Amino acid sequence: MSAVSSSRHIYCVMIIGVLVRVLAWSNTHVVNPDGTLYITQAKAIFYGQKEALYCGYDFLSSYVVLIVGAHWFFSDWIFSARMVSFLFGSATLVPLYFLLRRYLDAQVSALVTLLYAMLPVYTGGSVDLIRDPVCWFFATTGLYFFVRGLQDSSHFSMLCSSLSFLMASWSRIEASLFI
Repeated sequence: MSAVSSSRHIYCVMIIGVLVRVLAWSNTHVVNPDGTLYITQAKAIFYGQKEALYCGYDFLSSYVVLIVGAHWFFSDWIFSARMVSFLFGSATLVPLYFLLRRYLDAQVSALVTLLYAMLPVYTGGSVDLIRDPVCWFFATTGLYFFVRGLQDSSHFSMLCSSLSFLMASWSRIEASLFI
């Protein structure tokens, strides 16, 4: 298989993954209860209200900080939070594909990535106001750099792996099992 054909497969998978998430976004009209707390924390950071920062949680997730960053580009809080989930949920396909390419050929890697892109849990999570997509992205990126560091004996890849796992852990504490 040529390099052009293999890159065409992954581009098709990425487009399908994004389109499925856009479809899920258009059918998601309710904000989950956790999402309101994340938006409240993001507003507290944005407006400098330290007393409201820990309104419902005793911790501050990276998702909240990313919502504040997205709010600079989009003026709507709910849209900003949903966009962060959408971007990180869609972007997870990239490190997953490259992780799979370390072990499998291009066609099988594209097929497995397509299966991941179509799974309802990950598709729905990519449009909800939850911190999971951020964790998925950084955990998958960390796994990719870890495998790359082991196979290539690269200290830089191991550093990137550690930083990715730390970011995943900041998003969801369960990801600290990777550290």
